[in-house]
Amino acid sequence: MQEQPRRKPRIPLSPEELFYVIELKKIKQQEKIAAFKATLFFKIINRFNIFLTAFITYCILSILILCSWEKGFVSSAICTYGSFSPEVKQRTIAEVQLNFTNGKRIHLITSDFFTAPRVNDVVFIGKDFLFNKIVKVKFANNDTIFWSNNSYASLTLCAFALIIGFFVYNVNKHLTINGLLTSFGLFVLASLYFILV
Repeated sequence: MQEQPRRKPRIPLSPEELFYVIELKKIKQQEKIAAFKATLFFKIINRFNIFLTAFITYCILSILILCSWEKGFVSSAICTYGSFSPEVKQRTIAEVQLNFTNGKRIHLITSDFFTAPRVNDVVFIGKDFLFNKIVKVKFANNDTIFWSNNSYASLTLCAFALIIGFFVYNVNKHLTINGLLTSFGLFVLASLYFILV
């Protein structure tokens, strides 16, 4: 039988050769990143991400502190009662469905709220500046500000999208298609939820 040719023993790289191999890989990686940054896709999606980050920050701030207040009047209110409070000796109102005289409506989650709104009661309606969406309500006879049901969900979704987006950016600086598109998708979904719901 004919003998198979033996495989040549592997010769390890010298420290100088290893250094040059590593440097060559770094240069190739930098060239790949520079080529990706130069693409129209990167430029457009990255700018959209920056814009959407600013918009989501606005959404969070409008829910928390920034809003325009206007006076409104209650046309009808449907209350859902919660647990009994021994201090006040009556049941708390857990949720309120408010209809206003201008045709708008809002569903509020309340706590430590005991007085049911009546027809023609004055309320102060907090709206965001861009879309005129009702995000919170303050009653004339109560200093507490109550958020709408949708405000809780919007705040949670926007905060989640921002946290994950910053985490993805921290990991790869948006230098891969996957990281760039993940952040873009999260930001678009959070923005659409705030705008449409």
